[in-house]
Amino acid sequence: MRKIFILLIIIFFSMNVNSKPNFTIEEINDFKVFKNRNLSENDYKIQSLNERFKIEGTNNSEDSLAFFASPLAADEDNVGNIFIMDKTSLTIKKFDNNGKFVISFGGKGNGPGELQGVASMVVSSGKVHVVDFMKNAVVIFDLDGKYIKDTPLNNGFPMHLAKVGENKFIGIKDNYYEREGVNYSAKTLTLMNNEFNDLVKIAEFEFKQDGTTSNSMLDYLIPYAVSDDKIYISSNNEDNYTIDVYNFDGEKISEIRRDYRKVKMTKKESETFDDLLTKKNSGRKSPPLSAINKKAVNNIYCDKNDCLWVLFSIERNKQNEKDFIVDLYEDNILVDRFSLENFTGYDFFFLDDRYYFRNNDILHLKVSESTLNVYDFNSLKLK
Repeated sequence: MRKIFILLIIIFFSMNVNSKPNFTIEEINDFKVFKNRNLSENDYKIQSLNERFKIEGTNNSEDSLAFFASPLAADEDNVGNIFIMDKTSLTIKKFDNNGKFVISFGGKGNGPGELQGVASMVVSSGKVHVVDFMKNAVVIFDLDGKYIKDTPLNNGFPMHLAKVGENKFIGIKDNYYEREGVNYSAKTLTLMNNEFNDLVKIAEFEFKQDGTTSNSMLDYLIPYAVSDDKIYISSNNEDNYTIDVYNFDGEKISEIRRDYRKVKMTKKESETFDDLLTKKNSGRKSPPLSAINKKAVNNIYCDKNDCLWVLFSIERNKQNEKDFIVDLYEDNILVDRFSLENFTGYDFFFLDDRYYFRNNDILHLKVSESTLNVYDFNSLKLK
């Protein structure tokens, strides 16, 4: 009996000596840096979601007004009504929580509540906000499609607009300038108030336009996400897996890091990206992306539980080439890794597949197919 007791003590202490925490926390420049150890890239669970319904923009026999051919954005209000912004018709399509068409509003024109060129859309505080780059204004409607007002934009128009709480917004603005005889372009992630006046430039990515510096299209895409009280921004880096965390005043409060080894894009992945981009651009080809390194972080999302979903780059093979692999963070700490079988994974930020975590739903907008799939977040389960 004594030997068994001693053996149990040895096992207990061995387990505690050999087990290491999956993260460390350091204080750097007055904010905390969460350094997470990597998990096994090839050892992850498979999870799935239940699809609630699918909205088909070009195959909707219910009502001709429900037709949409070029969706650019989707969102939900607080009770689950869905809004889809269509670039071709310059309209917003509203569907109820079961996918039944309700109303179409907006439309091309110069009059009140009409649109000329849409760039982004978000639902916030009981209103639908549509960024119109031709009018250089945000056109605002109520949730029934009734026109409220135009809010002029004074410093460029924001792309990939998101709400920050109930009275602020964030989006990516383009800036062009000259410095010491060299032209530059910059993508600026800007925090704005409810009148779309700039408050804080949270992050800026600068690119030299001198004719000799080669910038990949992937350099211009900035993954970011907004939770109930924080803003998460990827460093958009090939070498480091880093996500900066800000409060709603635009102040950096912490940083998430994870062990990462640089990964080069294969020829097949480059060809896939080129094909998808050509399809999205209606046949117009862009410069190829072969022989470049992948970005460490490709996209980030916040779910209803304030957990952070990070899509990251790995070495792809026949077994995992289409896996949608997620690092899951809770309070800046890596707690899980899984693949979601409902979605296709790419190791690049690609705007043809747009995901929105809203209420109890995950919306998957497939731009090239003019479809919106709605999944029940609460149905997430192991396969």
